[in-house]
Amino acid sequence: VKFRGIYYCPHHPQAEITAYRYDCDCRKPRPGLLKLAAWADQLDLTKSYVIGDKLIDLAAGKNVSATTALVLTGYGAEEQKKITPETTPDFIGHNLEEIARWVRLNHHLLNPIS
Repeated sequence: VKFRGIYYCPHHPQAEITAYRYDCDCRKPRPGLLKLAAWADQLDLTKSYVIGDKLIDLAAGKNVSATTALVLTGYGAEEQKKITPETTPDFIGHNLEEIARWVRLNHHLLNPIS
């Protein structure tokens, strides 16, 4: 697995610093950051994976029709208890290594050789 960039949203509707106090498209579960990454690296988000330890991460992925995976480290174990039919990830892994193996085994399903 190769990481090409790190993206984050500094905005919050209740931020102490006025310049960051607004509701933007890059704040999850909205797709702004994912779309920015897709544009920067010419990615097809429908053939991409969104991996996170919070359901809001996965909701952002679902909002761009990406394949989603919940990692049980960090907040993941607690978040798993909150899964609903609407928030069900495509895969749940105990750690990033397990999810990376799953991606490698299933990548051909999203990116078939023509």
